[in-house]
Amino acid sequence: MKALVKTLGPVEAERFVMIVQREPFDYTRWSADLFEDIPLDELNRRAMAWQTTRRPDDMTTRQE
Repeated sequence: MKALVKTLGPVEAERFVMIVQREPFDYTRWSADLFEDIPLDELNRRAMAWQTTRRPDDMTTRQE
Protein backbone atom coordinates (compact mmCIF):
# COMPACT_ATOMS: atom_id res chain seq x y z
CA MET A 1 0.00 0.00 0.00
CA LYS A 2 2.90 2.33 0.76
CA ALA A 3 4.22 1.86 -2.77
CA LEU A 4 0.80 2.59 -4.28
CA VAL A 5 0.34 5.74 -2.20
CA LYS A 6 3.87 6.90 -2.96
CA THR A 7 3.40 6.32 -6.69
CA LEU A 8 -0.24 7.25 -7.23
CA GLY A 9 -1.12 9.41 -4.25
CA PRO A 10 -3.71 8.45 -1.64
CA VAL A 11 -6.85 9.00 -3.73
CA GLU A 12 -5.65 7.14 -6.83
CA ALA A 13 -4.16 4.35 -4.68
CA GLU A 14 -7.53 3.83 -2.99
CA ARG A 15 -9.27 3.91 -6.36
CA PHE A 16 -6.85 1.28 -7.69
CA VAL A 17 -7.44 -1.01 -4.70
CA MET A 18 -11.21 -0.62 -5.00
CA ILE A 19 -11.13 -1.53 -8.69
CA VAL A 20 -8.92 -4.56 -8.12
CA GLN A 21 -11.13 -5.80 -5.29
CA ARG A 22 -14.40 -5.09 -7.13
CA GLU A 23 -13.56 -6.79 -10.40
CA PRO A 24 -12.92 -10.53 -10.36
CA PHE A 25 -9.86 -10.74 -12.58
CA ASP A 26 -6.29 -11.92 -12.41
CA TYR A 27 -4.25 -8.74 -12.01
CA THR A 28 -0.96 -10.57 -12.56
CA ARG A 29 -2.11 -11.96 -15.89
CA TRP A 30 -3.68 -8.63 -16.89
CA SER A 31 -0.45 -6.72 -16.17
CA ALA A 32 1.63 -9.30 -18.05
CA ASP A 33 -0.62 -8.97 -21.12
CA LEU A 34 -1.07 -5.20 -20.87
CA PHE A 35 1.70 -4.17 -23.27
CA GLU A 36 1.86 -7.40 -25.25
CA ASP A 37 0.92 -5.84 -28.61
CA ILE A 38 3.05 -2.69 -28.29
CA PRO A 39 6.52 -2.73 -29.87
CA LEU A 40 9.31 -2.12 -27.38
CA ASP A 41 10.39 1.17 -28.99
CA GLU A 42 6.81 2.51 -28.77
CA LEU A 43 6.52 1.44 -25.14
CA ASN A 44 9.82 3.17 -24.42
CA ARG A 45 8.64 6.35 -26.17
CA ARG A 46 5.43 6.38 -24.11
CA ALA A 47 7.31 5.75 -20.86
CA MET A 48 9.74 8.58 -21.57
CA ALA A 49 6.86 10.94 -22.43
CA TRP A 50 5.05 9.99 -19.23
CA GLN A 51 8.18 10.52 -17.16
CA THR A 52 8.49 14.12 -18.38
CA THR A 53 5.04 14.86 -16.89
CA ARG A 54 6.11 13.81 -13.38
CA ARG A 55 7.04 16.33 -10.71
CA PRO A 56 10.67 16.07 -9.53
CA ASP A 57 9.58 15.11 -5.99
CA ASP A 58 7.53 12.22 -7.45
CA MET A 59 10.70 10.67 -8.86
CA THR A 60 12.66 10.44 -5.64
CA THR A 61 13.11 7.12 -3.96
CA ARG A 62 13.17 6.56 -0.23
CA GLN A 63 15.10 3.93 1.60
CA GLU A 64 12.59 2.18 3.89
